[in-house]
Amino acid sequence: IDGTPVKVLARPHCTRREVYVIHDEAHVVFRTMVHRDAASVLNGFDLVRGVVIADAASVHTGAKADEMRLIVALCNAHARRKFDEARETDRPRADHVLRFYRRVALLERSWRDLSPPERQREREAMLAPSFEELRQWALREREAVMPRSPMRAAFDYLLSHWEGLTLFLRD
Repeated sequence: IDGTPVKVLARPHCTRREVYVIHDEAHVVFRTMVHRDAASVLNGFDLVRGVVIADAASVHTGAKADEMRLIVALCNAHARRKFDEARETDRPRADHVLRFYRRVALLERSWRDLSPPERQREREAMLAPSFEELRQWALREREAVMPRSPMRAAFDYLLSHWEGLTLFLRD
């Protein structure tokens, strides 16, 4: 699930709407909505069983998703982006995380032709320990940065969404 605000051309004038793209292996659905609240966004997901991939917006991860028992895997690109944005103010820490995500991307690319079970075994063997090292490092380094800094925000995002960001290592 992903949403982005767009201008919709409609008479008598343009209006802004949130467009959500929902897809699986066989279908792609574009939904244009007036409201971006959880009830609107998650409408129709009542019968979903399995993993929903989304960003950490509260409409995807909040009480409504919990009530519906959605399993939400979060996008690591969003976590990576936080460190990229913090790079101007704390280059060494940001570069450490960006190198980490580069290694993850290269490994994932090298496993592209593996079957899902084979890819899962590689993730468990190669990435799970690396992600745990990153989490331990982030816990230590978070305490050394200013509370309202972009780097603290990046650490907070990473650590507060850890379960969703690492679900792909287990499932």
